[in-house]
Amino acid sequence: MGFSVETWGHLAGYHVSEHAPGQPAAGKLPIAGGLTFGAFPIFEYQKNGKTVREDTGETALQTFLVNQIGSGLIDRGNVGDWGSLDTDAFQKPMREGEIAGLPRYGDGLIIARDPEALWTPLPQEGALDLVAKARQIVVQGYEESLSAYTAQLAVVRDPAYRAKRVAEAKEAAAAAKMPNPQAFIKQVEDSIGVEEASLLKELSPATGTGKNLADAKRALSEVTDWIAQLSPAELAAPSCYAEKGTTLRARFPTVASAGCRPLVRPNYGYFNAALPRSAPQVVIITGIKRCFDTADKYNIEANSPSPSGCRANRALIESMDMDAIRAWLR
Repeated sequence: MGFSVETWGHLAGYHVSEHAPGQPAAGKLPIAGGLTFGAFPIFEYQKNGKTVREDTGETALQTFLVNQIGSGLIDRGNVGDWGSLDTDAFQKPMREGEIAGLPRYGDGLIIARDPEALWTPLPQEGALDLVAKARQIVVQGYEESLSAYTAQLAVVRDPAYRAKRVAEAKEAAAAAKMPNPQAFIKQVEDSIGVEEASLLKELSPATGTGKNLADAKRALSEVTDWIAQLSPAELAAPSCYAEKGTTLRARFPTVASAGCRPLVRPNYGYFNAALPRSAPQVVIITGIKRCFDTADKYNIEANSPSPSGCRANRALIESMDMDAIRAWLR
């Protein structure tokens, strides 16, 4: 009572990337998808002497994801040192108690035979290799820019280029009947010098793109040299990420600490390949923080007295037949 329900379903693909080794071939994983539930508030107001009812606003959504175990589902888990690199690795969602008898991991509740088995540790070598690849992309970008600047400098220093610019300036001055054409021509000649100086500044190893390239190469060497120094056992050890670390080695320590969050990849071996691809094997309920963190006084939505939105979402989760859902999973 007091809200308007909408539900809609979707199918989902799996993250495919050249930086995600060991992924099963297409068609070998269970079909993935989900269902979204929204309890939209109902508003009534008077218009032209009549009562108008609307339920087309916004609300907190509750999404039930089936057979999806990748990154970004229940916690963003971004790793800054990987830049925008396309990978299926991420920071492991950490256990945060239970809600309605279900284990909570970050922003999600997990219904599975073993939630911890959904992800597999990312070796230190894999974590640092992603850093190296991200930094190599930066180096490549600066090298391409530097190459373009070098080519443009050759053009600017070509006497034929200068002569053409001056000739065009003379023609423009004559066509416009400028009162002082020589001043305009000198302005064009000076602009060529300014362009040359700007390009030289970009190419200098002390400034501009030249300096940025040198810095990027040093950053790349930092990680590649470190990889070469690590023992086989250290390279194979599970990695973790300390976001507040001020250096590369502090952010990816070889010895785990309390402030270092494990890095993982989806464990595709979790799924029983003998089952039909349409068989549901795991459910993750997302959107938990928004509605269940009622202890946060600043979370106005979670503490709203409205029967819609978060109140309806909490009632939905708390009243579900968990045994029936577990029986439905295979």
